[in-house]
Amino acid sequence: MSERSFRRYRRRYEEEGLEGLFDRRLGKASVRRVPVDRAEWVLEEYRIRHVGWTVKHFHDHLRDPKTQRSVQRELTNTTEKGIGGTFAKRQPCTPTQTLALDAMGAGV
Repeated sequence: MSERSFRRYRRRYEEEGLEGLFDRRLGKASVRRVPVDRAEWVLEEYRIRHVGWTVKHFHDHLRDPKTQRSVQRELTNTTEKGIGGTFAKRQPCTPTQTLALDAMGAGV
């Protein structure tokens, strides 16, 4: 802890007692928090109109250069609730591809 931080804590303790040492940020809602109705709308859109889309494609669809708010939290909601698409699985190499990669010195 820096000396400056220590002085701040000491001053707050002397002025307010133990209450002055608590983190004042806790318990406050984030100003960047997505409104509930917007999050519900995004989830509904994903379930009904964009069935089969991956979350990445849906994110690209939702992105609007005019909006200031990121849709990252909304996308996190889709994956947390288990309605997001899964990533494509990597296909195993064929024997010919494996031989070609070995010849180039790439480890498979």
